Formats: sequence, structure tokens, C-alpha cells
Amino acid sequence: MIPKRYGPDEVSGLLLLLGSIGREIEERSRTLAGIEQRIEELSKLEVFDPEALRDLEAQAAVHRRQLRLTRQELARLGCSLLGTDPLTFRIPGRVGESKKSLVWQKGARLLKG
Repeated sequence: MIPKRYGPDEVSGLLLLLGSIGREIEERSRTLAGIEQRIEELSKLEVFDPEALRDLEAQAAVHRRQLRLTRQELARLGCSLLGTDPLTFRIPGRVGESKKSLVWQKGARLLKG
């Protein structure tokens, strides 16, 4: 069972995992934005290939689903996404018996909450 509050020794290992999750969120979000833009452009055309539109919508659905699963993985870890620009995570921490929320931005040092 993964602890719901992380001590100082556990946080460093967690940051590696959060970095990986963060890369997936960024890549899928960027790809999804591109797909949604192509869907919008395609749907504005008077004549377009409906099969191409269905294909783009299916691709978008896959990326949205994977983003939801990624957020569920964060929740399973006890963490949450606070912001996306820059990517910012909340980590439930503990110092001794005290509960502390820690904040981490991808590529930055851990900020104590």
C-alpha cells in the first residue's frame, strides 16, 4: 500500500515518478490541443472527409481518457495537480507527526507548504 503522507525520505523517490507523470500530462495535453485544433479547422470546411473527422475525434478521446487515468494515478498516490503552467503538484507530506502539504513544480526544488 502506498502511504498517503510522505516523509522526507520518501519524497525524493516520489519526485521521479511525478516527473514522469508530468511529462505524460504535458505531452498528451499538447497533442490533444493539436488534435482539437485540427478538428475545429476541419469542421469549418464546407466539404471535408467525415472519416478523417471521426478519426481525429477518436484520437482525442484516447488522449482525454489517458489524461483521466493519469489523474487517477496521482490520486492513488495521494497527490493532486494544482496547475499546468508550470506543472504543479501537491504532495501530502509529514514531518514527524505533523501533516504538511508539499508543493512541487516540475523542474524546481520542493516547496514546503
